[in-house]
Amino acid sequence: LDPVAPVAVSPALIATLPPVPANVPAPDAFVRAVRASLMNPPAGVDPWYGRYLGDLLDDHGLRTWVRAKQQLLDLVGGVEGRVVVDGGSGFGMVSNLCAAWGASRVWSIEVHEPMVRSHRRINREYFPEFADRVMPLRGDVSVLPLPDASVDVVMSIEAISHYYDVNRFLDECARVLRPGGWLVISDGNNGANPRIRR
Repeated sequence: LDPVAPVAVSPALIATLPPVPANVPAPDAFVRAVRASLMNPPAGVDPWYGRYLGDLLDDHGLRTWVRAKQQLLDLVGGVEGRVVVDGGSGFGMVSNLCAAWGASRVWSIEVHEPMVRSHRRINREYFPEFADRVMPLRGDVSVLPLPDASVDVVMSIEAISHYYDVNRFLDECARVLRPGGWLVISDGNNGANPRIRR
């Protein structure tokens, strides 16, 4: 793992955060932490983090982003008390949101090491309460590092169009999902992947 000591978030930074907007279906602590992490990312976080999730600093962008995730996960009864795989997790904020909504464990699987390393650093500093529930792992979703029938929900949000082998990913989902488990796929980028377009 990436050895970075946790750093306390300064009260001065918290004071500069805008108030949590109304009608955002996420815990206030999650909203404050994600915004603080964007305003003052820990040392060594990939610079793309701010561009990738910068819309979360805007009230409308935050509300839209959270509601979209809520609507998707409501289709499967939510994540509270469930074991979740976030396949192609990027910087891991959807994984963190699932933990904030009560997921018992989230396996945050991402192939790009800078994103995994950034997720670990951000969580150490801004989301320490998720240390034993959100597991950022570098891995390929076509070879999930999990036992058979060990997961309640596998989600792939804005990621499947980037997968090298979609069929192997689907096979892995069938393997790791418990009987009655759910697969949630949402990706507006599908047209960008020639294998998906076929």
